[in-house]
Amino acid sequence: MYSATPNQTVASLVEAINNGDVNSAISLYETGASFAAQPTEIVSGSQNILEALSMMISMKPRLTTLSAKVIEADGVALYQSHWKMTCVDESGQEVTQNGCSADILRFHPQFGWRILVDNPWGSSILNG
Repeated sequence: MYSATPNQTVASLVEAINNGDVNSAISLYETGASFAAQPTEIVSGSQNILEALSMMISMKPRLTTLSAKVIEADGVALYQSHWKMTCVDESGQEVTQNGCSADILRFHPQFGWRILVDNPWGSSILNG
């Protein structure tokens, strides 16, 4: 899937997560990417990110981007957003989370924009 803009890449990721499509989600990441699965848990590499996304998708999330801003320079982009996610926890209770992401994407002529660093927790990782 070719993504012409960083916003398109993240919108495709949100759609894949909401649809429970882990294969489409992982295709939007670079092979050596890193993902902050939790503020205290950073995983790297396709297999580890796939496992973290699979766990997240198992909670049947409904993810919404509330606002976003992109700063681009020389084929690299900083994507920041406010988001909201509703999901079902292990006990069957509905849980709502909110956050501010700070993601880094890189442009590849063949594939478009791909996620290099996915940090949905923003500065919250400083407390982890």
